[in-house]
Amino acid sequence: MLQSSSPTALEVCLSPNRKTRTDIIRIAEGTDSLVVSLDRGVVGDHNDSWHRVRMEISSDFVGGHLSFMVARSDILGWSEFLERLGREPDLLDADEGGPPLVVWPYQDRTPYFQIYPEDPLRVEVVGSPMSRVRVSLSLDIDVDDFIRSGRKLIEEAVRELEIGGS
Repeated sequence: MLQSSSPTALEVCLSPNRKTRTDIIRIAEGTDSLVVSLDRGVVGDHNDSWHRVRMEISSDFVGGHLSFMVARSDILGWSEFLERLGREPDLLDADEGGPPLVVWPYQDRTPYFQIYPEDPLRVEVVGSPMSRVRVSLSLDIDVDDFIRSGRKLIEEAVRELEIGGS
């Protein structure tokens, strides 16, 4: 069955019970969330694989999604950020108005999101460089839960999709 979520993006649903995406990033509070899901398909070989992701932002005010490609190294880079945050939780205590704590994925050609160490945490989604669209969410999250659930999502994705170091 084919479903159209936009005029240019078609998604093939193989079966209603078959999982076609795996969440790799989830930052949420109440009805406000940013979720990044990884499609099951891979482009390229194991050492230089690219994955299609869907970054979805949802709130009572605005909602939308962006689809783009990320490298295996981007996915592993998010895992490294979570590990660093686990070792250095004071990173979130930086001065408000400073630079973002993390930019993911860090590429000039794709949409990305940034996390600012503010209270509450500010997550800003930036569309493609040409669109100039930015959407921000302020999320009051428990950092320990965020790190724990983030690690679990990445571990599941690495296991399910065989994403790993070379």
